[in-house]
Amino acid sequence: MVLTWISGGLEGAGDSVWNGTVLVALIYEIMGQSNTYAGYVEAVQGLTSLVVGLPVGHIADKSSKSRVIAFGALCVPLATAATAFAAVYGVADGLPTHTHTTAFIAIMMGAQVMWGIAYAVYGGTQQALMADSTPAQGRAWYYTKLNQINLVASALGPCVAIGMFVLHGDQWDLLSLRNVLLAGLAIELPMCIPMLLYRDDCALLDQPDQATAAAPAPASQRAGQQQ
Repeated sequence: MVLTWISGGLEGAGDSVWNGTVLVALIYEIMGQSNTYAGYVEAVQGLTSLVVGLPVGHIADKSSKSRVIAFGALCVPLATAATAFAAVYGVADGLPTHTHTTAFIAIMMGAQVMWGIAYAVYGGTQQALMADSTPAQGRAWYYTKLNQINLVASALGPCVAIGMFVLHGDQWDLLSLRNVLLAGLAIELPMCIPMLLYRDDCALLDQPDQATAAAPAPASQRAGQQQ
């Protein structure tokens, strides 16, 4: 559960910095002040998580949850690198306008596909293994702590973004947007490290809960034992 708490904190803090307003504003400016492409990019991430979630969960149940989580962890640095490259490339000068914008949006969409996979694993398989690794009697407490960590981290993220915009003169220009996005990616990137440390043998599924263990045997079974 500690690994999930760490991942949740890093994901919440980093994601709240770059994924949302900053990303949309960057795409809006680079694509000629068009909201259409920003919608496409956001939709790609959500659809990927939706489509991948079910088969990833099925594979995890049939094979190994820790391996599926490790696969999701490998998607994080790839997605981070692709998103960062797209942001730097998109702000670069001296490139043909049509070629520039087309390549930018293609790279950014590819990055969002990888983010969608990573988020599907984090929100599904990773938290499922956390549930398997905690006693049934106190499971609600661990999930309450996870939600509290996510909430605090998500509140700290915008504070980082505000501080960086202040340092840049409170200007929402391409350079400022790029730098804030890169800072958010740097915060979120380490979430892949705890994702690589999960182990299937930490699951407690084979242990009965206290209510089952304390329940008396059926009357017919007790009668058979006495005979």
